[in-house]
Amino acid sequence: MGYWDDFDKADKEESSGSGGIVGQLLVEAGFKVYVGGAGNAESWFPTAELGKAARLDAKRKAEVYAQEQGAQNQPKWSVQIRVVKDGAFSGGSAATWADDRFFVTNTWTSGFKEVVKPSLITHGIVLPFSGWGRVGFKNDPYFEAKGEDGKTDEDQAGNPRFPLVAYITELFASKEEAMVAVASGGSAEASEPEFVPEGWDATDWAECVSEIVEQKEMNAYSLAQVKKYVKDTYDVDLAMAEVVKVVK
Repeated sequence: MGYWDDFDKADKEESSGSGGIVGQLLVEAGFKVYVGGAGNAESWFPTAELGKAARLDAKRKAEVYAQEQGAQNQPKWSVQIRVVKDGAFSGGSAATWADDRFFVTNTWTSGFKEVVKPSLITHGIVLPFSGWGRVGFKNDPYFEAKGEDGKTDEDQAGNPRFPLVAYITELFASKEEAMVAVASGGSAEASEPEFVPEGWDATDWAECVSEIVEQKEMNAYSLAQVKKYVKDTYDVDLAMAEVVKVVK
């Protein structure tokens, strides 16, 4: 494995570890109206299809709303990641938000082209998408390219930082799998083998575990896919908690 393979692995671990936000996601394409005092849900006009007619319908609705609200700019074609507050975890702790979280990125920006879009493609996401996942954050490449002058945002301590772009770092097959990831303090890929299935010799099972982990890494299996692989290959039906122990 070369240096950049190692780097990509480290980047993935840092992006999809215990940080970020885990929750039920709704990812859509649509038009965003930027106007002071408008709610995030009210100022977003999604399109369920990419066809011209569907986009035109959403755009017209956004334009009417923009005019009613006195918006200074036209609605922007964008992608929005919405995280439902119910059941969400932020930084490993239960979210205490008053409302859902909304992360909008205009499609013409480098933040979308270099961060958001690649993450959607990597995870095979077709919009609109609904499911459980993890949202991570990266420096906006446009502002990062400006160096210190690009630090126009502040962290929670008031220190200057680059504006951040929200993107998908991990998807889960179910809410249960997402909660396993939260409980493990990392991604759904965490845990070390800690048990031997009934009827198996410990040494034989240890060899199987090595092969299972190797297949998981090679194919980027989710926990649900690991569970199916073990069942199909070894005729061992593991509980999800046991799957975690196998691949930890």
